[in-house]
Amino acid sequence: RLTRHAERRSVVPDEDGRVRVTPLTGVGNRLQAILSEGSFAAPTQIGGHPGEELVFVVSGTIAMTVDGERHELDEGDSLVFDGRLPHVYETLGDTPPRFLVLVVHHDVMPKGGPRPGDGS
Repeated sequence: RLTRHAERRSVVPDEDGRVRVTPLTGVGNRLQAILSEGSFAAPTQIGGHPGEELVFVVSGTIAMTVDGERHELDEGDSLVFDGRLPHVYETLGDTPPRFLVLVVHHDVMPKGGPRPGDGS
């Protein structure tokens, strides 16, 4: 499925407006891709979600704490983990990070997408 640049809408999820999150894939894909740009004002926790998650740091440095285990990721580093586990994103250093988040849904489609076996 093709997603044109003009079709993407960025979201600013933090109150300070320092982070921009841009979905790179449309609704209903088994693979969801997100580009995050900017520094988090504070560690940001994600409670967990279905699927396997990959975080790839394009630039800057972040810390990821997954199920209580902390990992520092520099430019070019990646981390793969079970998205159902609680995880926290944190900015490290002075350079606002840019990183990709990919989530693969194996058994369940994200909201709005076709379900396995429905003929789609």
